[in-house]
This record gives sequence, C-alpha cells and structure tokens, in this order.
Amino acid sequence: MATTSSNSYGLCFCILFSCAASKIIHDQRHLLTPIADTYTPTTDIDNEAILDLDLQLIYARTLSGTEDSLQEAASVYSNGDKSTISIESMGTSTVNPNVFYAYSGAYDYEDRLMKAALAGDSTDFPNGADTNFDFSVFGKVGRAEFVRYGALGSVYNQIITELRGANEKCSNETDVAHNHLDRAVAFYTGSMSRDGGPGQLLYTLAEVESQRFGTYDSISGMSKVNKSVLSEFNAGKSYLNEKKCNLFVGRSDVLESLMLVPFIQALLGHTYALDNQGDSAEKTQGEVAGIAASLLPYLRLYNDAAAVVVHRDLSPGKATGASFEVVKYNLERTYKHLGISCADVGGLRDYSGTSYLRNAMPCGYVAPSVPIGPTPSTSGNGDNDTSLIVGLVFGGICVLIIVAYVARKTEAGQLIPSKIKKNVDMKVNGDLEL
Repeated sequence: MATTSSNSYGLCFCILFSCAASKIIHDQRHLLTPIADTYTPTTDIDNEAILDLDLQLIYARTLSGTEDSLQEAASVYSNGDKSTISIESMGTSTVNPNVFYAYSGAYDYEDRLMKAALAGDSTDFPNGADTNFDFSVFGKVGRAEFVRYGALGSVYNQIITELRGANEKCSNETDVAHNHLDRAVAFYTGSMSRDGGPGQLLYTLAEVESQRFGTYDSISGMSKVNKSVLSEFNAGKSYLNEKKCNLFVGRSDVLESLMLVPFIQALLGHTYALDNQGDSAEKTQGEVAGIAASLLPYLRLYNDAAAVVVHRDLSPGKATGASFEVVKYNLERTYKHLGISCADVGGLRDYSGTSYLRNAMPCGYVAPSVPIGPTPSTSGNGDNDTSLIVGLVFGGICVLIIVAYVARKTEAGQLIPSKIKKNVDMKVNGDLEL
C-alpha cells in the first residue's frame, strides 16, 4: 500500500508536468486559455511564455544522460532555445542578491546550483556544508529532476524582478510597467497549459499540489493559490493604469508570498512520501532537493535553524533519512514571516480526499468534535414534543414527592442508612475513545 501511494504521487507529478515532450505543439505560443480568461496581457509576451518549452527540453536532455545530450541541456540552459530568454540569466539576476548571499555566501547561488547539477559536480559555497549540494550521488534521473524543480527557483526570482521593474516604471512609463507585469504573468504560467493541459512552471505546480492539500477551488476550477495570484495580477494591472504605485507595491508583496505556497506544499508532500510511504526513489530525492534549494534562502532569512534542518534532511544523498514531522514543524515556524498562513498551505489529504494523512494536518488544525450518543431528532411533529415535555414535568413531580417522603421517613427512624449498599466496584472500562 505504501509503495502504491508514493508511486501514485510521483506519477501525478509526471503527468501534470508533461513527461511526454513529443506531444507538445511548439507553434502554439499564446497564453493558456484558463489564464486568458482571467488575465489579458496588454503587450506581446510570447517569447516569455515559451520559456517552459526550454525547461522541458533541458529536463529531457539531462534525463537522457549521454554526453551530447548533457552538452545540449547546458547550452539551452545558458542560451535558450525556443525562447531568447535563458534560465541562466534568471539565476544570476540581481533582484535578490542579499538573500542568496546571506544564505550561501554567493550572489549567483541559483546559477551555481543548476550548473553543478547539469555537470554532476558539487557546489562549493563559502558558507559551508549546510548550504552545499553534492550531485555526484545522483545518477541522470536525480539530476534531471533537480534541474526541473530547481529551475523554478530561478523563475520565481525572475517574476520578482519583473514586478519590481513594473513598480519602478509605474509613475512615468506606463507601457513599460505593463510589459514587466505581463512578463511576470508569462513566467508564472508558461505556454503549455493553454488548454488546461500539462505545464512546467509555478502555475502547474500549484494546481498539482492543491489536489493533494485540499486547496483546490472547485468554483473557479483552479487552485486557491492560482485564483489569488491571478486576482493580484489583475489588481496590479489596475493600479498601474491608475498610477497608484504605492498600492501596486502592496500587491507585489502579496504575490511574492503567495507564490511560495506551492514550493512549501511540494516540499511537504515529497518529504511525507520519503518518510512515511517508503518512497526512496532517486526521482523523488532529486525533486525534493530541487524544491528545497529554491526555498532555502527564504527560510534562512527568518529562521536559520529551519534552513539547516531542511538542508540536512533533503539535500542530495540525505533524503532517505528525512523526518516529515521535523521538517513540517520547522517550515511552519516560518509561515508568518513569509506572509502565508496555515490555511494557504492546507494539509496533506489521503486518497479519498476526505481526511488528512497521519500527522499531516494543517498547522492549527482542530478536529471536529464527535457527538457521544444519539442526537434528539427534531423531525417529529408537535404532538411528540408536547408529550415529551409533559412526561418530563410529571417525572420531576414524582421525584420531588419521593425525596420528601424519604426525608420524612428518615426523620422518623424508619429508613436505616446502613442497609443501603453502594456499588464500589464500578469502573470505567476504557471503551469510550476520545
């Protein structure tokens, strides 16, 4: 049973992140239909949206594992292929240099990670063992999965870059500001999910995880995170139109927080599979290492201990000894600082979708109380209710008469207390389960 559950979890990711590259139609390069229904770009962002095709190609070539295919993967990473924008350029962006430097001691943290994974080498960050990753312990599968998920950290970084660029141009170059915002949306969604199909970027990750964590919104037909993110993108668009730049900054801050939710959900889901479902596959280890690498600098900002725990439990070669409960506890200590809530993340559901897996409830979760004994029915007619009331009143009168009678007899010496036997052997047998 445990193996089936963990394999199903991995299969869910494989399907929704499009394992079958050959089925993608490369000339369909507009934003996805579900996104177009919610957010309409005002500028041409086709080049940005097809970044997901390049990420898919990098993954496929890394997974192939031949010398030629690895060289091609490295080339696409550095130079792009379908898109003229490279993932390497996103990993060396200067938007969050202090975040990456504070964690690893290197400003180009994400770029170094990706290149080490592609080459099967180790990183050598100045801040030491609790920040470094050794990819020599992985074969081609683990490295390919790390690349696919680790790249999302670079994409997240680029989205923040675009949002801040939009704010800088808000007051005097509205068209440029709108292009920055449109680019942020394109990098969040990609091009491949246009018809609600599989994708590669954060929008798809959020959809996958919402099914597992009970955060899917059936009314909107998408995850609650994606619904909120697209709503914030639209609010930002309105504020740019009105040149309400301070309000736009507020929306950007909310977006930065919301987009971390699928990372945290994915980290928890994979750690649970590793610890509690016997899933030690290299594929799972590579995926969780990539997710952890994307999150670690942001965890380190607010809780150094949390970052250390996640790294020691989930970096390459260590994930088979991961403790879900320890990782979950340490992640939850950062939620408030990251700007997210327990409700945003949700809890890991079982496959029925009606209850949570053991110890995987949302933080702050209070189980619904279970009534003990039958609940009186209110479906009867008025005559039954009247009869009940009359019976209770009559019974109460009888009790009062008996009590008065006993009192009088006791005073007259007709009732001897020593003849009343008490049942001192009555015990609670433990049948009542709380």
